[in-house]
Amino acid sequence: MDDLRIIELYFERDEQAIKETDAKYGKLCHSIAYNILNNHEDSKNVSTIHTWECGMQFRLQDRVILCPLSVRLRETCL
Repeated sequence: MDDLRIIELYFERDEQAIKETDAKYGKLCHSIAYNILNNHEDSKNVSTIHTWECGMQFRLQDRVILCPLSVRLRETCL
């Protein structure tokens, strides 16, 4: 699924948005969180919670999710 459609799902408050974001970027988000926190369980929890919170902040003009998602995840972990 492309990023613009995922962002639209967030605006519709459709839980499928989280699943699609996790399928597309979950491994990367977990890796970023793990490299900072050095704990798998905490990394998974932070990346899952962060995905939902960050997703609600996307704007339709953000046509790409990866950059704002990874930057905000890093800031959350620090």
